[in-house]
Amino acid sequence: MSLGGYHLPNDIWWEVFRQLLRLVDEKDEEMLDETVEKMEEESVYWCVLRSVCKEWRDMADQLFDYETAKVMVVSASSNKIESLKLCLAHRHTPITIQSALELATTNGHADAVNVIIQHGADPSADDNFCIKYAAAYGHIDVVRILLEDPRVDPSAENGLPLERAMVSQDTRLVMLFLKYIQPDWSEQQANRIMWCAAASGHTDMIRYLLDNTKVNPAASDNQALKFCVANGHVEATKLLLSDPRVDPSDGNFVPKYVASSGSPELLELIIRDERVDPTQDESAVLTVAIVKEQTENVRVLLKDGRVDPSFHQNWAIRAVCSSVTAPLELVDLLLKDPRVDPSAVGNEALLQASLAGNESIVNRLLQDERVRRGGKLGDAILSAAIGGHQKVIESLMPYAETVAISAPEAV
Repeated sequence: MSLGGYHLPNDIWWEVFRQLLRLVDEKDEEMLDETVEKMEEESVYWCVLRSVCKEWRDMADQLFDYETAKVMVVSASSNKIESLKLCLAHRHTPITIQSALELATTNGHADAVNVIIQHGADPSADDNFCIKYAAAYGHIDVVRILLEDPRVDPSAENGLPLERAMVSQDTRLVMLFLKYIQPDWSEQQANRIMWCAAASGHTDMIRYLLDNTKVNPAASDNQALKFCVANGHVEATKLLLSDPRVDPSDGNFVPKYVASSGSPELLELIIRDERVDPTQDESAVLTVAIVKEQTENVRVLLKDGRVDPSFHQNWAIRAVCSSVTAPLELVDLLLKDPRVDPSAVGNEALLQASLAGNESIVNRLLQDERVRRGGKLGDAILSAAIGGHQKVIESLMPYAETVAISAPEAV
């Protein structure tokens, strides 16, 4: 063998080559716990040595430890098909080849996945790991290869691969799954798929499923609608409500949930349905909106003529004024409604606001003549004094009658 015109005995070349490979292997041993990106350096060194000439290539193939250097795993993760084929042609353990398949799958390398499966890897191993993760990452070409293998179960873990596919919002990917699982799915699986579609707001998928006889969109107490509104999907909610089987008034859960934490647009959509009565359960929908201090949702409800904010002796204004976090905008909204009397139940709204130390609400209430004439301003001052709210006391004093308050010296 020669290099640059110099001829050396083969045994010397072998020794030089062994030393080069030893450096590669030692470097690799130090990096066994490093990331795949760093491990790729070893395969580069090996490829450089191998590319010098035919004899060096033959020596590399004889001396190089394909498993120790993890070249196959690196090749799979980086989609180096030729290197991968070369590695697969040599000895390997089932664990190594499965690791290569899983890395190729999660990285979306369809060609690498195909090659590794052809060389004996099991795509259904580890509880159908590959199909679950290919679906989760939205690798449609990899999913297609996996679904064509009879060993792969696309319905594994009650349809988990499909559920993960739905998260990707890729209609093509979801439809690909349905092509393989639809003939065999049970009603329970069909309904679970509907729930996933509703939770992700996948309108194309919902529309497709509503036409399937095995799907009941109202199953499990209208669970699909609950998932849909819980995730704030307005268009998907409209689609579900277009099906007469879906009942938004069931248990009054949906209206209450949306009022407490949903968007005004979604709430308006729900209460507009003729089956929904926002006054059901003693105005529970307005109650939760008040408790959660959802000003805009309260605004939507007050536009509905059926909702009366003065229910339970003006509970709404009394409850809002007792909160230390209530927004002034919500108080103003209630006070503008002619049905609301802020002086109800012995001026309790003012008493509660004074006790809570909410100066802005106290000042706003004092602007209302009904509150100023409602009496118990002295009690309001005492309530503020008990709470140590000096500014509230100062706001109340100009409107109060001369009241003798015998308070503790600490106050």
